[in-house]
Amino acid sequence: MSKTLIFLPADRPTVAALLHGQPRATALYIVPPMRDPSYAEPLEELIASRSEIDAWMWRIAD
Repeated sequence: MSKTLIFLPADRPTVAALLHGQPRATALYIVPPMRDPSYAEPLEELIASRSEIDAWMWRIAD
């Protein structure tokens, strides 16, 4: 079995973990301590595009 390490850009939102085992899956998004508002809009779009998955955000700066 081969494994691949993928590096994703830090300025684009992506799911950090996907939790299964409940009636609905939950996606964990880690929001970096950035002040750039251009990060929030793509994150909201990403969450809205998968309405069948609950979302939980960890805002590191808070």
